[in-house]
Amino acid sequence: MVVAPKSPMVLSKLARLIFFLKTSWMLSDNAFLFHFKSEKIKAYMILLFSPIFRTIMEKVEDFIYGLQGSQREVLLFLHEKLMGLNLLPKIRYRIPFYYGKSWICHLNPRQETSIEMCFVRGNELSNQNGLLDAKGRKQVASTLFNKVETIDESALLETIHEAILLDETVPYASKRKPAK
Repeated sequence: MVVAPKSPMVLSKLARLIFFLKTSWMLSDNAFLFHFKSEKIKAYMILLFSPIFRTIMEKVEDFIYGLQGSQREVLLFLHEKLMGLNLLPKIRYRIPFYYGKSWICHLNPRQETSIEMCFVRGNELSNQNGLLDAKGRKQVASTLFNKVETIDESALLETIHEAILLDETVPYASKRKPAK
């Protein structure tokens, strides 16, 4: 499994550097990949040059940079944390969702000043640190963030790690009734 770089900014800088090296050496994709001994680096190269991955990242980054002020800062902070944990972003329902094997969480801008981080399987999380609030919902639990400075990073990372562990170990079973 390929481990993504710590932030999307590092990813885009790395992609530009690799593109420069590839064009300056005037090599084809296969010849360029041959120069790297590590299978991990080869996997990064394939991922970075994948048009689908670049398109997805551009859409998510466009969404983030389309916001203003503290919302942008909070969303960028959370996005970098989630990308550092090898979750793949994808725009669904006009907001960024983050995937492992299935949906883990999504980031939803609320009003004009806050970001709501919703855990799709929040009802199955322990919530030992009291970070999550179900707000009367049966499955989704969330927390609101107004400023980066107010985020309890250790509690947040603990909750995210628990959600990832749940996603990796317990398969998601839909609660929907079968169609008749």
